[in-house]
Amino acid sequence: MPITRRQFELSINPDIEEWMTRIYDFLHNQKEQAFSQLELQTGLGLLEPQEKGVAAYGQYSKDHEQFLENTRRFDLALERLVELKGVAKRDVDNTSYYAAGRPMKKGEWRWDMGGGKPVYLPPSY
Repeated sequence: MPITRRQFELSINPDIEEWMTRIYDFLHNQKEQAFSQLELQTGLGLLEPQEKGVAAYGQYSKDHEQFLENTRRFDLALERLVELKGVAKRDVDNTSYYAAGRPMKKGEWRWDMGGGKPVYLPPSY
């Protein structure tokens, strides 16, 4: 299945882009908070919280292999959003936290400069 030119430039596929959209929307709808990666995975349904602090597979995983694949896609999506500055990352006391970054045009994954043309910024490799 072909991918878009922008997906090619970002080294993503439609599944990774779907995770990018979920992560971006989640953080931009809660701009006053920052979340650890585990909190993001739980908030987005990749993991389900369990008693005693152990998380189980969430709604997107039916088995261990699917969970690993979804986790890999989630990690790549989060990494791309940080590179594009749509998500901000800060390390706090040995834990990475993520928060809403710059506004972006979803689907194109370019900065939204408010009324003007989106700015094209390829990730640094």
